[in-house]
Amino acid sequence: MPEAAEKQHWLNRTVLGVGLTSLLSDWSYEIPTSILPAFLAAIGAGPAWLGAIEGISGILLCGVSTAFIFAIVNAMFQLRIQQSASTLDDVSTPTQ
Repeated sequence: MPEAAEKQHWLNRTVLGVGLTSLLSDWSYEIPTSILPAFLAAIGAGPAWLGAIEGISGILLCGVSTAFIFAIVNAMFQLRIQQSASTLDDVSTPTQ
C-alpha cells in the first residue's frame, strides 16, 4: 500500500457546502412561515386568510399531493360532523 495516500476526512468542502445550503434553505422557508400568523394578525386578517394563503401556497409549491388531498377530505369530514352535531342539538332541544 502506498504510504503517501492521505486519510480523507468526512467533513470536506462538498459536505460542508451541501449542509450550509440545506441550513439556509430551511431558514428561508421556516422563518417566514413562523412570522406569517403574527403579521396577518397585525394587519387585521383573520384565521381564514392564513388558511387560504397556506392552501394556495401548498397547491402552487407541491401540487396536489397526498397530504393536500387528506387535508381536504379531513376538512369535509369535520364540516359534516359539525353539521350533524348542530342538527342533533336542534332536535334534542325541546320547544315550548
